Amino acid sequence: SYDIQKGETRTAAFLDGVNPNGRIPVLQIGDDYLPESGAACLYLADGSPLIPHDRFDRADMLHWMFWEQYNHEPNVATLR
Repeated sequence: SYDIQKGETRTAAFLDGVNPNGRIPVLQIGDDYLPESGAACLYLADGSPLIPHDRFDRADMLHWMFWEQYNHEPNVATLR
């Protein structure tokens, strides 16, 4: 857990070892780090019914993930 209010995502250790973009969330898998919420969601959902097998449905799932990342997140989530 990193406290963004205390600048913990801006330390050299975080930027060098966790995420050079200095952002959270970051999913830790063993000794590896996977930044970006969309990448973490895909990793966690891989092999489950949450990722559709149908080509169009899978693209539509990504459509909503991209919408969240580029419309909802900057206009709502980062305002906090």
